[in-house]
Amino acid sequence: MQDTSTSTVVVNRSHAFGDGINLTGITDNLASTRSETYIYRPTNRLQEGDGIWGTLTWSYDCVGNRSSEVLTSGSTTTSTYNYPTGSNKLSSVTQGATMVRTFTHDGAGNVTADKGACWLVKAAETQDFTNGTSYFAESLCTTLEAIMDRDIAVRIDGMLMGVRGNLDGIAHYMKNNLSDQEFSNLVLLIGKSMSALVDISTHLHASFPDIVPKELMPPTK
Repeated sequence: MQDTSTSTVVVNRSHAFGDGINLTGITDNLASTRSETYIYRPTNRLQEGDGIWGTLTWSYDCVGNRSSEVLTSGSTTTSTYNYPTGSNKLSSVTQGATMVRTFTHDGAGNVTADKGACWLVKAAETQDFTNGTSYFAESLCTTLEAIMDRDIAVRIDGMLMGVRGNLDGIAHYMKNNLSDQEFSNLVLLIGKSMSALVDISTHLHASFPDIVPKELMPPTK
């Protein structure tokens, strides 16, 4: 991606599918510290992701449900995925004794509500954000907790992709215009925000797999 007004390349990434199926690496050709690698189990389930956020590892139960997520980035945060006895429908995610997300499903097993996005509102309340940002966070939270249909999911996913692209452009601009120390201090915040947006997109894609653009699907053998 190039800034046409200055002819400056702001995004230059390459993607690797090392096993011919799954995305195994994203190489940032402008700043190697922003590259990402992914490791999969023989069953093609994602096992580890390494990037600017640190290291994420996932484990699964005997029938393939994700059972835990561990984020290591200075400190370690473990998220446990909980399922009702005799069911494969995810009911909640906990971090220690803290409930961070709860889910409800319809009779067909589709997720109808995700009570996890409200952390956005709490984050907005603890930061010196403008009222507009707080309103956006609250609106997004409310939308994700509503019973979504496919059209709403498509629109939210498109907006999320746009925001992620803007964050990536901001990071590149800061890299080119700030001191190394200033960049190091700010880019971690960008990375955490990017990771949070990816989490929301993952939730949408899990509920509506067909909204993922064909261009973003891994190649088939």
